[in-house]
Amino acid sequence: MNDYDDMLPASQGSGELVPYAPAGPLLPSAPAGSALDLLDDRAEHGHTAAPTVFGQQLSPGTSPQAVQQAMVQITETFARDMSRAIPAAHTRFAIDLFKQMAAMTPAPRNVVATHNYDLRNLAFLKEDHALVTFFANAMAQRGLPQSSAYAILHWYHALSARVYQQQSQQQQQRTTDTFSDSELAQIDERSESDREDGMDVLRVAWGHELEPRLALVRQYVRNLPAAARQKLENAVLPGGKLAANDAGVIQALHAEAVGPMPTGGNLALEIAEIEHALRTDRARYNRSPLMQARYLALLHLRDDS
Repeated sequence: MNDYDDMLPASQGSGELVPYAPAGPLLPSAPAGSALDLLDDRAEHGHTAAPTVFGQQLSPGTSPQAVQQAMVQITETFARDMSRAIPAAHTRFAIDLFKQMAAMTPAPRNVVATHNYDLRNLAFLKEDHALVTFFANAMAQRGLPQSSAYAILHWYHALSARVYQQQSQQQQQRTTDTFSDSELAQIDERSESDREDGMDVLRVAWGHELEPRLALVRQYVRNLPAAARQKLENAVLPGGKLAANDAGVIQALHAEAVGPMPTGGNLALEIAEIEHALRTDRARYNRSPLMQARYLALLHLRDDS
């Protein structure tokens, strides 16, 4: 049976990792035993599909109040993070666009890019491509510059990764110890193929940064509390794929390991601090996959903004 050590390459040395601190859910979940309560009157017309936010289906029973509260939390966090990064008018436009996108049912599909933004360093999940393209097209039509568009989409990229991880964890209802011998045999049979498929996706998404990013994820998982790590290593996604073989899970774990990006003057300050370590304590930098990953992410954010 594969685990994260099988999916990820062995790392060298001991890195300095952000302590594991589970964040609250970004999207609301229905309380246990709650009745179906949709966002509008669709239930009265016989439609019982769960509501969606940003095209992501939520748990049946999620109330309108819970969705509204989550949206307030998201937009307030966004406004605070962007307060020193982009003009206030661009922040307000993005918030209005967030709300418009959140309400779209169904979410946009097969959207053709009409913008000219350079987003090569943002490896969005395949499921996000249409929404991101729609968002970028709208910003281009409004006349937002590359710096504002990149900062906004970089923030959305981090949000999307956390939402994906949350949903994956919610879907991981079964672990390997709950399957029969025949089911485990089927999981084992497809495991190597799933692992290769996941690695192919990550090679395209991360390019030459693949190895250090995977090393960071591997150490991040190793530093999780024992119960959390065991759950991740034994989690089986719907369809029989091990979570450790899923590219989206790995990308979300990488985003969690790197942590949120600074804005404004704090961006330059953290870059300067890491470059000081490069000059004065190179061995510490070389031992720290986290410092290396954050440095690359910070440079991408600075250069693309």
